[in-house]
Amino acid sequence: MGSYSSKDLTKDLLLLAAVGLVIPLVLVAPGLPLALKPLLRKKHYYPSEIKKTVNRLATQRLISIKEQGKEVKIELLEKGKRKVLAYEIENLKLNRSKWDGLWRIVIFDIPEKKKIAREFLRVKLRELGFYTLQKSVLVTPWECKEIVDFVKHYYLVGDCVNLILAKSLDNEEYLKKYFDL
Repeated sequence: MGSYSSKDLTKDLLLLAAVGLVIPLVLVAPGLPLALKPLLRKKHYYPSEIKKTVNRLATQRLISIKEQGKEVKIELLEKGKRKVLAYEIENLKLNRSKWDGLWRIVIFDIPEKKKIAREFLRVKLRELGFYTLQKSVLVTPWECKEIVDFVKHYYLVGDCVNLILAKSLDNEEYLKKYFDL
């Protein structure tokens, strides 16, 4: 049996709720935790752990649990949706297919009051393999519009971040070597 992680269980339950989980009441009869257990990615959670985590998520207003007729509906609330988005951000990756000859330059000027968003964007782009041209100017040869849009939306900094496509750059030869192009 693997080790139990409260964070993993929270993530699994929120991702289940994100798909608008509906469980027939007959399956919930022995208890909601037992009905949820087979649906979780990792099967080693104890029903008592599942029950405690479900109750905590409901108390924190991340999910709602409603009995509707002959079924129980588990829905993600607004606060829970933001948490699920955070999980998605952790998994963002660039598609490093054949280079189309265009450079993607991300420039941003995010105000001090949104410092967390600014630092996250800088760190995340570096993690994804972007090259830092200047403190708030990063470049990659790979398609990244979807990722940049996602981060802009999540942190509500759309008006502070721009994505530029360029055919050439001054230090292009160095960058081609850096990205193995």
